[in-house]
Amino acid sequence: MNNEALQTVDSHSDDSKSLRARITALEMELEQKNVLLEQGFAAFTDAAEKLRESHKNLQGQVADLNLELEEKNQELERNLEEREKVKTYLSNIFESLHVGVFVTDLHGVITSVNQAGLKMVGQAADALVGQGINEVMGEELLDPYAEVEEGDEPTGTWAISYERGDGDVLRLNLSLTPMTGDGRALGYILNVQDVTRCANWKNRPSAGTALPPWAKWPPTSPTKSATPLAPSSSLPRWSKRGWMRRMNGW
Repeated sequence: MNNEALQTVDSHSDDSKSLRARITALEMELEQKNVLLEQGFAAFTDAAEKLRESHKNLQGQVADLNLELEEKNQELERNLEEREKVKTYLSNIFESLHVGVFVTDLHGVITSVNQAGLKMVGQAADALVGQGINEVMGEELLDPYAEVEEGDEPTGTWAISYERGDGDVLRLNLSLTPMTGDGRALGYILNVQDVTRCANWKNRPSAGTALPPWAKWPPTSPTKSATPLAPSSSLPRWSKRGWMRRMNGW
């Protein structure tokens, strides 16, 4: 071989070595990247698994919260039903009282009244609600503009004559008491009792007072005396037998 041929062989050998070196470097770099890729994939898998577990936990928490919310809603519905029952029960008691009850706010404005109260004053509920209790009763029961402090609410009792719109005059006993809640005054309750019949009974004629002819019993005629009944011995036998049977419940 001549020198040129040797140089050519050496050149190819150097190129081959350089190529192998580059291939080796690329293989190492590829291996490193594969390691990094595997590590990244493992980290991604781990993160995905953690995310999946977190999502599962969140689903369980949401289910528990939904169940708790449903239980709370059911409890709230039961409480509302119980409250409605109590409200209806108290309303029935309120409406069935024979004493008139007027409920007002702190300024004496009527907010509610029961049937007995409506009957006493002879007005409808729509006409009474919103009016001042002083104007309705015709008495200065409370000062609607006074600043009322706790424990200093006005109270009192009154005996009044009340003339209704139809002209009837009633004797009424009034009793005003404060209505409180949560330790503070909320308004007033006016109890109204109709004592007209009691007053009339007190004014009845006393013993020994001469009564008019129409009020006497038994009624007698000034011109004709009553004929006494015949003695039982003069009655027919069948009449006495029938009377005895009626007396004995036959």
